[in-house]
Amino acid sequence: MDNDIHALSSNFLFKLTESALMKMKVSYAHDLRKSEGRSTTVYNIVGAAPIMVPEVTEASERSDIVSLSLKQRDELSGQYTLFQRRFQQGL
Repeated sequence: MDNDIHALSSNFLFKLTESALMKMKVSYAHDLRKSEGRSTTVYNIVGAAPIMVPEVTEASERSDIVSLSLKQRDELSGQYTLFQRRFQQGL
């Protein structure tokens, strides 16, 4: 089995006013998994030559995930706002 994984994350801080801040976090993860298998089945038949059947299987699975998080805070009023969103795709 082979795994091919990549991840990226970034954080930002914005000063909106003298007392208000906004934090933003963006992350991305990519995962690709591949597997391969081989086997041979032998059928023994009485009075005949054995029959050999080779088999090959291959499979792959992929997923991509993007996350976004926004936090806004006003230090003077104590108000807090949070927005989070996650997008996921798997093939």
